[in-house]
Amino acid sequence: MFYAGFDIHQKFIYATILDEKSQIVQQGKFLTSEADLDNFLGFLPPKQVKVVMESCGIWEDFYDVLESKGYDVCLANPQGVKAIASAKIKNDKVDSEVLAKLLKADLIPMSYIPPKEIRELRYLVRHRKILIKHRTKLKNNIHQILRMKNIKHGFRSVFTLKGIKYLNSLKQDRIDCFLKIMDTLNLEIKNLDEKLKENKTSNKEVHLLSTMPGIGRYAAQVIQSEIGDVKRFPSPKKLCNYAGIVPSQNQSGEKDYKGRITKIGSRNLRWILVQGAQVAVCLSNKLQKYYYKLAKKKSRSKAIIAVARKMLTIQRHMLTNKEPYIE
Repeated sequence: MFYAGFDIHQKFIYATILDEKSQIVQQGKFLTSEADLDNFLGFLPPKQVKVVMESCGIWEDFYDVLESKGYDVCLANPQGVKAIASAKIKNDKVDSEVLAKLLKADLIPMSYIPPKEIRELRYLVRHRKILIKHRTKLKNNIHQILRMKNIKHGFRSVFTLKGIKYLNSLKQDRIDCFLKIMDTLNLEIKNLDEKLKENKTSNKEVHLLSTMPGIGRYAAQVIQSEIGDVKRFPSPKKLCNYAGIVPSQNQSGEKDYKGRITKIGSRNLRWILVQGAQVAVCLSNKLQKYYYKLAKKKSRSKAIIAVARKMLTIQRHMLTNKEPYIE
C-alpha cells in the first residue's frame, strides 16, 4: 500500500507518496488539472493508493476526481492536524510529508464528507446567501446616497414597488445604476428559489425542521445541508460545538473562566440559527419566554445566542427521532 499526502493550493498541489517502509516514492509539485494528476499518480494502481488532503475551499473537485478514479480518499481536519503535528519549519513539502505520515500511522483527524446530494444542496443555499449579501450592500449604498443628498422619503421601506418607482423618478445616475444591478440580482435569487423549491434532497428532514418557530423552508435547508447526517453528533453539546455557539473556556486549577462563543465550526449554521432565533423570540411561544427570562439577567445578544443553542438542541432531537416541533 502507498500513502499520498496532498497539500492543495489554488494553482498547484504539492504531494508526497510514501511506501510501507515510510520511504518517499515520489514527491513534487504539479498543476491542479486532471492530466497533471494522472501524470503524478498514474504509475501506481489506484486500489493500492490511499490519499489524504486537508479540508479547504477547493477540496471537493479533487475529491470527486480521485474517487471516480478508484482512489481511497480521506479528508483531514486542518485544526486537528495542526494540534497533532506542528512543525517549526512549515512549507508545502513538509505539510505534504506530515499528511502522508499521519495517514500511514492511521492518525488522521477526519473531516466529515457529506454525500454528493447534500453538497449540491449546500452549494445552492450558500450561493443564495452570497446573492442576498450583495443585494443588501446595494441597498445600503442607495440609503447612503439619499442621506448625502438630504433626500427624505415617507416610505417605511423604499424598496417596495412604489418606493422603487419613487427612486427612479429622482433621476440620480448612481441610484439608477444600483437599481439595474438589483433587478439582475432579484431575478437570479428568484431562479435560485425555484431550484431550492424543486430540490428534494432530505425533504422529510427539511419539513420537520420547518415546523419550528422562526425556521422557514430556506432556513431548514441551510441547517440540513450544514448538519448532514445528524447521527455523527453523539450529543447536543457536540452539535452546538460544531456550530460554534458554545462559550469558550479557560480553566487552570480552581479558576474557570468562560468567555464569548468560540465561533469555531460551521459559520453558515451559526448564522442561520441566530437569524432564526431573532424571529422565534418575536413569536408567542416557549422560546420567547426563555429569551425574556435570560434577557433580564444577561444582555440581549447573549440571550439570542442561548435561544439559538436551545433551538439547535431541539432540532437534533427532532431529526434523530423524526418528530416535528411540539410546543
